[in-house]
Amino acid sequence: MKSVSPLFEDPASPGVHDEDKHPVVPGPPGDQIDGSSVDGLSEPGVEVISRAAGGDGRQDLRQRQEPTVAHRISGPVLAVIVSALFYAALHFIGTRWTTDPDQIGWDTGIRIAIDGFSHLREAAPDNFLGLFMAGLFLGTLRVLKPDRLVLCMGIHAGWVFVIKTAKPLTTLNLQSSRWNWVGNYDYIIGYFSSAWLTLITLVLVLVMVWPTYKSRIPYPS
Repeated sequence: MKSVSPLFEDPASPGVHDEDKHPVVPGPPGDQIDGSSVDGLSEPGVEVISRAAGGDGRQDLRQRQEPTVAHRISGPVLAVIVSALFYAALHFIGTRWTTDPDQIGWDTGIRIAIDGFSHLREAAPDNFLGLFMAGLFLGTLRVLKPDRLVLCMGIHAGWVFVIKTAKPLTTLNLQSSRWNWVGNYDYIIGYFSSAWLTLITLVLVLVMVWPTYKSRIPYPS
């Protein structure tokens, strides 16, 4: 019988080597416990190492393998926020800069691009917030329904249709005490639309997160 380091001996069964009970599969170097590697070991091997270090092998293994709820959602959250920022900013990038054909040079495209991006600083907070919340809503819906991209496209198309249809039929009253509920981008988006988009987005987030939390709630036996 091969000799085994005392680190791999089970304190509950002195004199019995772990290779007799659980084979230990060596692996690449990783996290160190008392100078020994645990990455690449079989589950029993990890359990023995953890118990030798004074811990609960099964519980430590579950903690290493099961990411937290925050870790699971951090990636999608960052992706949705970045996409929403890009979505909102894109609405303010544009130019009406023109030039005569005989004055077009090698830097014409660069100057047009610079002029287009310069309009970002003109974005009013209420306009940008409204479009940012619209981006958050569409991004959250995409995470909730990853195989339903057409749903987000349809909702956005519906928004555009309603805006283009409602504006000619709407009388704008800038003397109203509530005119600042909408922004001057199209006099439809603004703080008011941001409010109800926030509520809808929160509902979608709860729909996504609740099943995960519900599965972790201990029930009395």
